[in-house]
Amino acid sequence: MTVLLALLQVLFLVRHAEKVDNSRDAALSQAGEARALALADKLRDAGITAIFATEFQRTQKTAAPLAKRLNVKTQVRAADDTAGLVALLNQQERALVVGHSNTLPEIAKAFGTTLEVPDEEFDGLYVLLPAERLLVRLHQ
Repeated sequence: MTVLLALLQVLFLVRHAEKVDNSRDAALSQAGEARALALADKLRDAGITAIFATEFQRTQKTAAPLAKRLNVKTQVRAADDTAGLVALLNQQERALVVGHSNTLPEIAKAFGTTLEVPDEEFDGLYVLLPAERLLVRLHQ
């Protein structure tokens, strides 16, 4: 089974961690910073070679600990450019996407799956296998 997974494209989707307030470009709260560190611990051996985040600091700061650990530069994409992001993801073997409750479902849909991310959810880690049209939710 491990050999099969090694041959498949795997995309990890996660909503940004908790934020301090509801302003447009809110920073991460202390809980959010802790969650970002925990995400880096969880995904450190996942074979991720590309990390994508939106233009908002909460997504970039959620991705930052893993990017630093892996020495991978986070690629910033506009939150409303799903088509452009999907085109880039199609070129990746293993990638992390840090998005929003409204952008992650669009990405999942582009790969033939469905996803709902409630506004109050920050602990979902989704593993997407595009070739299988399979999306699995894990907890961070």
